[in-house]
Amino acid sequence: MNKKSNKKKKNRKKNDNIYYKRCFIILSIIIFLLIIEQAIMISLFFSKNEKVVFFDSLPKIDVKELNNTFTTNELFEFDDLEIVFSSSYSFERITNKYSNYFNELVVKVPVTIKNKSDEEHILNIYDYTIYGPSKQELDEVAGYFDESVFYADKLEPEESYKKYLYFLYDSDGNYIVQFDKDKEHIKVVLKIKRKSSIKTQESFYDKYNNFL
Repeated sequence: MNKKSNKKKKNRKKNDNIYYKRCFIILSIIIFLLIIEQAIMISLFFSKNEKVVFFDSLPKIDVKELNNTFTTNELFEFDDLEIVFSSSYSFERITNKYSNYFNELVVKVPVTIKNKSDEEHILNIYDYTIYGPSKQELDEVAGYFDESVFYADKLEPEESYKKYLYFLYDSDGNYIVQFDKDKEHIKVVLKIKRKSSIKTQESFYDKYNNFL
């Protein structure tokens, strides 16, 4: 009787051990799966946040900030003005005897400007810089010529006119007119080659100085 009772106890204890082991294994699997699930959720959370931070950290680029490049006979907009440079350039000389640039050769480039704003407007000569083929900034000589942008009147809305850009001849090659204002940056490439016929013109500025 005692033997049977002891055997039953042993079997019950063995079964209990098996039961507890199974419970422990199942519980371990559940905990392991929960840990994996939490790890995946945390990973997705940080991955999502990293993307948000990355895109938020990118600078907001305005289209006007792009450095657009144009050449002659190509229309572009700058500071609410439509501008186009003609390829029909010519050469002149500065005839003012009292100028440091007397008899210097100058390139004369036609430029058509149209006002696209709702009020009077003009191309400010301080909004552009001219560079020669040697990449050096060229001195401003527009004041020696009556038809230059320098002496241009203000344009009414939708009004346009043809004026000229004057700059010292450096050598044959590409001249750059760089327009810069706030976030607007535009580059115009002018291909200049010296011609045999060079015209001279006495401007109002020269006449005035010669009269004095």
